[in-house]
Amino acid sequence: MIRKDDTYVENIDRAQIANDKNASMYISIHCNAVENKENVNGVQVLYYPGYNNSIVADRFLREILKTTNANDKGIIEREDLIVLNKTKMPSFIIETGFLSNRKEAELLNSDDYQKKIVEGIVNGIILLDK
Repeated sequence: MIRKDDTYVENIDRAQIANDKNASMYISIHCNAVENKENVNGVQVLYYPGYNNSIVADRFLREILKTTNANDKGIIEREDLIVLNKTKMPSFIIETGFLSNRKEAELLNSDDYQKKIVEGIVNGIILLDK
C-alpha cells in the first residue's frame, strides 16, 4: 500500500516504494475522466508490455466486469507511464470508471460499487495462482 489517505505521492516515488518493498505486483486504482464526454463510461486496464501483462490485464478487466456489469473499455498497452515503466514487477493501472459521467460518478462514490470493484480485482489476483 503506497498511501492510506489523500496525501499526494509523486509517481516516481510510488514506483520506488514498490521496488524497495520488492512487491510481486503493482496495481494502481484510478477513476478516469474525459472533457465534454458525459456519455463515456466503463472500466479499462492499462499495462506495461512484457511479463504476459496483457493476459493479466485482460483477466483483471474480465473479473471487474463480472462483478460490476460495467462497460468494457478494454486493455491498453502503455510504455510512457512512470508507475508502469519504472517498477520492476508486473504493473497495472485500473481505471474503475469515469468521473466525468454523472451516473458513473455516483456509482463510484457508492460503497457497494467500490466493494464490487475490489471483489473483481481480488478475483483477478486469485486466478493468477490457478
